[in-house]
Amino acid sequence: MPAQCTMRLQHARDLPTIQFDSFPLFPPLLYMTRTARNRFVVWLGISAMWLAIVAPVISQTFAART
Repeated sequence: MPAQCTMRLQHARDLPTIQFDSFPLFPPLLYMTRTARNRFVVWLGISAMWLAIVAPVISQTFAART
């Protein structure tokens, strides 16, 4: 019978995290504070939403006028 895990997580920061040194794709992420990295990711998300939703709507609007 496997041993029962008695440790309970108290906070989300207790969860295992991904080490950013294993992602050499964007090295500036290595030197950012957690707050700066979170803000950067939020801006990336906003940009992706704009590209995925707003840009095609604007494009179709302009295409319909011509």
